[in-house]
Amino acid sequence: MWKKHPLTRFLFGTSLALIFSLGLLLAVMIGADYWAEGKTQPIEISGKIINKSPKAQMPNGSGSFDLETTDPPLIYSRLEVEPRVFRLLSNELEVVVSLSPVSHHVYGIKSANGEIIKRNEWDAGELYQDYQAAVYWSLVGVGVTTALAFIYGMLGLVDWLIKPRLVRGVIVSRIEQADFSAAGYGMLLRQAPLSGNRKSRRFQLNEADFLATDGADYAEVKFTPIFRYVRRVRTLTAADFPPAEVPSLEGGDGQTVRLRYLTPWRRKLLVFSDGIVAFCLFTLTLFFLANSLPGWLEYGMSGTVASLSTERYLFPALAIFCFSLGLLFGANFLRKLRDLRAPKKLTIGPVLSKWRVNGGTNDTRRQIVVADGGLQGGSDSIRKFDISNFLFEELRVGDIVEIEHTPRLRYIFRLEVKGHQELAR
Repeated sequence: MWKKHPLTRFLFGTSLALIFSLGLLLAVMIGADYWAEGKTQPIEISGKIINKSPKAQMPNGSGSFDLETTDPPLIYSRLEVEPRVFRLLSNELEVVVSLSPVSHHVYGIKSANGEIIKRNEWDAGELYQDYQAAVYWSLVGVGVTTALAFIYGMLGLVDWLIKPRLVRGVIVSRIEQADFSAAGYGMLLRQAPLSGNRKSRRFQLNEADFLATDGADYAEVKFTPIFRYVRRVRTLTAADFPPAEVPSLEGGDGQTVRLRYLTPWRRKLLVFSDGIVAFCLFTLTLFFLANSLPGWLEYGMSGTVASLSTERYLFPALAIFCFSLGLLFGANFLRKLRDLRAPKKLTIGPVLSKWRVNGGTNDTRRQIVVADGGLQGGSDSIRKFDISNFLFEELRVGDIVEIEHTPRLRYIFRLEVKGHQELAR
């Protein structure tokens, strides 16, 4: 539980923000010349290409060349270009090259007859040039991460310093968490007094507090308001409540209790997650196909064996693989979307059983079995629903529920407890 402590969050967030801030400061100091060069107008050099050679460590076909000038006689060595441009160059070719003055980044190449081989404009007054974009946005990402880490740390400190909240109520269930959970134990507390809707809160406990609540019916929890870190747990008895306000251990039988389940943003995430993955996979398919076309269209032209194999065989294979996965996720997206747009169905009946379904991993699904229309409906009326961990612990066998859900996949939009009946064993 020390990992969940607000001061631990404060130390972790501020330490991470400090480390990233020092890294950004060092990057700005070391890279001052790099960014200043992007604001300096490039120079144009006339000469001929010599020592054209592919980069052995880059199988995509990129390479470098030397530029020999006659007035004055100089050699600009190791000028790097991308694969498309590298294929169009040849030794002894007379060209005019536009370069950055210090690092010799190639902006453009024009042959002696006026043909433009490479064109990449220098933008005056911009924060960064095209070749600096990757570094610039990486630094922006680090800066945003630094700000978020600092905010996270400050929230931890504020959470510990502000006045804690205090709730008391009925212990609905005590839960041992999964093996990989940061907190080993949990408790579901139905807040008292009960006012129409069942108001339950879930808390993560340490082992001592978990054992202290063993056998207790009521408890009082003192917790922080932001991260809900439990500062104290005290067991109660019915005598600790005013006589007229002793909460019922049964949870208000006969009342209509509405349990919030699938919020709009979770519903959108449920549907569009598969669609986003499918879109990314189809985009990768187009990317691999676009990069494989030059290798097939320029078959027989100069290029390394590794680069030709990559463009003609590896990229198409990756495109087929991404396209197949994209079809799978796309079909699943359409199936969910069609199910969510279909008219909703209503299932009303008692909860017959509750199940924890372990699929062989640490993640355990929770299911309830509901008899639609009551016990007299027979086996054809049985419906199974996957529900969240919170509702699984709060619902009891015998609760009469009204569930509004999708017809095929049975995604729950609304779940109300209409009452309770004891089921014959």
